[in-house]
Amino acid sequence: MSTPNTWITEAVREAQIIGAMDASAAAEHISVGMSRLNHMFGEWNLSGKLSRFEKMQTFALTAPTQSMTIGTTANSATLQVDTGDRPVKINTANWLIASDPEQVIPLKVIQVDQYANIDLPTMEAAYPDRLYYQPKVPNGLIWMWPVPTTTTDSLQLFWWTQWDAVTDSTLNTDVPLAPGEEGAIVLSLAERLKRPFQKPYDGDLARDAAKARACLGAVNTIVPEMNTTGLISLAIR
Repeated sequence: MSTPNTWITEAVREAQIIGAMDASAAAEHISVGMSRLNHMFGEWNLSGKLSRFEKMQTFALTAPTQSMTIGTTANSATLQVDTGDRPVKINTANWLIASDPEQVIPLKVIQVDQYANIDLPTMEAAYPDRLYYQPKVPNGLIWMWPVPTTTTDSLQLFWWTQWDAVTDSTLNTDVPLAPGEEGAIVLSLAERLKRPFQKPYDGDLARDAAKARACLGAVNTIVPEMNTTGLISLAIR
């Protein structure tokens, strides 16, 4: 069973705040550990490099507009994510045309300067060809161009999942983890608990934590594609 309480207790042991044979951590250890754990998860979520996997969700657009909010049901977002919080970043986007068979139109995910340079931001079309995302809080904001007019199509989005913040009510909730994830959490949290409990720096712990994070992030490393067409043609000549 892997719970946030277990992670914090193991991290407190790794940081040598309690002994290896101590059955549990004190309430103050759990309180500080939960705070530091949430800070750590917040940083991991921002970087995306230590995300657990890439999430995909499709949103039916019965009344598309130039901009739409995306987030949780609690925050009354137009596009409501089924798990987790609003995306930190949109990695990939597709427009799904309702037909038989379904047609998939890849959308270009653009940056703020590219969106700002669009001459006619309110121009309409049956479906868009690009998307700009603002990761506002509590809801993100999606801008599509051209502004779609169809009401039967869907928007498919891909983004890195986020580590959920731990609360008192979820402290003892079992969290299924993939191999290597718990080790990265425990060792990284142990590093962060050294300072609040006035424990000396531990080079071995820092090395092991960095190695565990590197293993966790390796699966999210994107290798850029290289176009070798020109090189091949030169070799033929």
